[in-house]
Amino acid sequence: MKLTCHRDDGIGGAAFTLPEVMVAMTLFLMVLAAVVTSNLFGVRMLEVNQPKLDADVQARRLIARVVEEVRSVSNARVGVGDENTFSSFMPGVLRSGNALQLWETNAAVFVRYYRDAASEQLMRVASGGWPEVIVGGVTNEQVFTAENFLGIIQTSDPETVVIGVTLRFGTVGQGATVGPDHLIKGHELRLKATPRER
Repeated sequence: MKLTCHRDDGIGGAAFTLPEVMVAMTLFLMVLAAVVTSNLFGVRMLEVNQPKLDADVQARRLIARVVEEVRSVSNARVGVGDENTFSSFMPGVLRSGNALQLWETNAAVFVRYYRDAASEQLMRVASGGWPEVIVGGVTNEQVFTAENFLGIIQTSDPETVVIGVTLRFGTVGQGATVGPDHLIKGHELRLKATPRER
């Protein structure tokens, strides 16, 4: 490809020929199209992955909070409950329910986690306080289990218990499926923690 051209008319100017300009513009447009396509692909990947990343951040916060509170108390019971009530299971019944109550020595001073069936939200309420939403979109009814060290759900309240938490999310994030093509419909989070020795 010739970059300079000498004119014979005596003026002494240089110029590109029309085919050279057209080739240069075509190459420039191809590079520009590749840059724009790469940018659009990056935006789409961000759109697909951002809800997943948000859900991961929310899950890490949930895990940290639940583990910290379970490990900081010496008493934990799995049962059935809501904002105002909590019922433990009778002996012989599997310890798998929608609520977890944690307390130290005085059972009147507690922290309760429960799944609100109407709103499909995991809630937290402390004794004498207002309920707060921990995470939304929880589709499974039995969120909490009391297990032994082998992961077998207990039928009694032993001295040493492992609290299992299973959260199934029908949608990732707050009411939105992941990405424009709904690549992920939901996910599951499992957590196990042990209270302090009594």
